[in-house]
Amino acid sequence: MKATIAGIIYDTDESQKLAHRSTTSMEEQLHQTSDGDFFLFILQLQVDGKPLGLHETWFDLRKDDKASARLSVSERIVALNSRGALEWSVKTQIPKPLRGYFLECM
Repeated sequence: MKATIAGIIYDTDESQKLAHRSTTSMEEQLHQTSDGDFFLFILQLQVDGKPLGLHETWFDLRKDDKASARLSVSERIVALNSRGALEWSVKTQIPKPLRGYFLECM
């Protein structure tokens, strides 16, 4: 995915993927551009156009094979400054018992 935000080009194909976090219904990927800018690439599972909650799952129990799919995946890019990228990393990549130590140092 490629997006331009505030004149900066964020491209998942041209950036470096640094970290990710997955839940049942969503994936967040932290990327860094070649110029050093950070961004989140977010994939969100949706049912009938509405996003599922963080740990929600959904099963289509219809037996009609010709029915249209109700599931879709949305994509979006969120620009982060370096502090935002660091906070996201601490909150999602470091075990909870240790997070406080890192956040105190920031």
